[in-house]
Amino acid sequence: MYQWVTGGGIQEVIAHPWVVTGLDFVNEYLPFDAINPQDIAQKAAEFATSLGSNLVAMSAKILGTQPTS
Repeated sequence: MYQWVTGGGIQEVIAHPWVVTGLDFVNEYLPFDAINPQDIAQKAAEFATSLGSNLVAMSAKILGTQPTS
């Protein structure tokens, strides 16, 4: 996932015509701050990074707590 996000995959999704149309609609009609596609890409990269780090930490805990025979 991290490689897809950082390799430009999220940019391709954000550039898709349906996504562009949806974001334009949301930004025009919904009563909150505008949604910036670059903010979405940044949040996705942060999520992918933290997910990988958390998975490594969890696996280290699991492997570190295995009983020895």
